[in-house]
Amino acid sequence: MATLIQDKQHGNEDRHQRWTRIERADLFAQYDDLHAQGVSQRQAAKVLDVPRSTLQAWRMYQDRLDACPTVVTRLHRIKW
Repeated sequence: MATLIQDKQHGNEDRHQRWTRIERADLFAQYDDLHAQGVSQRQAAKVLDVPRSTLQAWRMYQDRLDACPTVVTRLHRIKW
């Protein structure tokens, strides 16, 4: 007797995003300010009430972008 496992396709619309693009951009800008002041990532995560792993993911995403950081920040703040 075989077991049938039904696989449901999950698209982006199925995911729940905790932060909007604008909120994420604002939080990341605040993190950059804290980092510039010498605040550790762990401390910044506590101050911003964001998981440290999320800050790490945002940092990796930001580092992968080829565009100018100022342009990227402004694009993230635009409501599409």
